[in-house]
Amino acid sequence: MKKTEFSDAVDAYLADTANPLQEFVIEDYCYTCRHNYDIEEMYNDAVEKGIGDRVFQLVAKMWDKYK
Repeated sequence: MKKTEFSDAVDAYLADTANPLQEFVIEDYCYTCRHNYDIEEMYNDAVEKGIGDRVFQLVAKMWDKYK
């Protein structure tokens, strides 16, 4: 997935308009980050992918979803 496609998927997920593939990619990304990375590595990866602080919104939304 290209950087811009990933960024678009983040936006769609946060807006609750993501298609199933976008949902899968974002949920898989967040699941992997939550279980395999510390928060600094996760943030650096997010900055590199061009999604910056939006990754924290993703994580918060996913944590709320799976409580």
